[in-house]
Amino acid sequence: MECRKFPRFEVDAPLQISVVGDFVTHAGRIADVSKRGLRFTSDVSFPVGEVLRFDLADHLLVGAVRYSVRDQNGFTAGIELLNAISKPEFDSLIEELRPEFGAGLFRS
Repeated sequence: MECRKFPRFEVDAPLQISVVGDFVTHAGRIADVSKRGLRFTSDVSFPVGEVLRFDLADHLLVGAVRYSVRDQNGFTAGIELLNAISKPEFDSLIEELRPEFGAGLFRS
């Protein structure tokens, strides 16, 4: 019997993955989600502890890799979610920060 704090829900949705601070993105698919984490598949392996950014249709998520294993479809990783923000909120935050830091800091 599994003793998780939060229920998991199976999902099959595309996402874009990047290491926080890096502009290189990788394609992946969400396999399941819970209130505190997600599991995804990708052709790329990410080391345990790496902090990743996930771009979904309407949200940006940030999470730390808790495990990564090779399987028949590439790699499967479990993520502990650290933060989530809607894309309109993120865009608004960037617009507020640009005058202070200069437009060269952020990619549009």
